Amino acid sequence: MLVLDDQGRRCSFPLEWTDMAPVDAFVAAAGEGCPFRTGDLVELADLVAGLVSGGWDGVGEMTP
Repeated sequence: MLVLDDQGRRCSFPLEWTDMAPVDAFVAAAGEGCPFRTGDLVELADLVAGLVSGGWDGVGEMTP
């Protein structure tokens, strides 16, 4: 996008910095934001991967 600065010179900046860019589908679906923190999601993913592979020491065998 091209605009004029305070001295009347042309300058440009990314369209994504404006409200003229197309709406990102993820951002629109997220609305006000995500209720989860990135670090917590990464930790959860590690825990799930450990459960799936059977290699996580924090879960014992379930017995009836």
